[in-house]
Amino acid sequence: MAVFVPGILTDEQVRAVADSGGYVGVCFFPAFIGPEPTLPRLLDHVDHFADIVGCDHIAVGPDYVDYVLDLMVADMTTGEALVDYGDSWRFPEGLRSVETLPVFTAGLLERGYGEEDVAKIV
Repeated sequence: MAVFVPGILTDEQVRAVADSGGYVGVCFFPAFIGPEPTLPRLLDHVDHFADIVGCDHIAVGPDYVDYVLDLMVADMTTGEALVDYGDSWRFPEGLRSVETLPVFTAGLLERGYGEEDVAKIV
């Protein structure tokens, strides 16, 4: 599965993933959404993928990692110090935990995605 990061995957690469039967993941991790990690911006990513490959090749991979955050940001050289990533670890307002996934679903519906396409994506 690939994750769309602006400037990382080209549209051609996204098409290649779909052409091989794969899925392109929509990740809620703030750094993958962009400089302003918001629900509308995240939904813009979905719109972009849908325009390129359709809803049959879009998947959701929120990457909620708060339960292992200390391990992820530990300074591996000393094993002691934590790296300060500031607010870059803050998920978008309204999408900060798995319990908020219905907010994403509602956003898709508000954008005009039909129930069948929403079910494919989520």
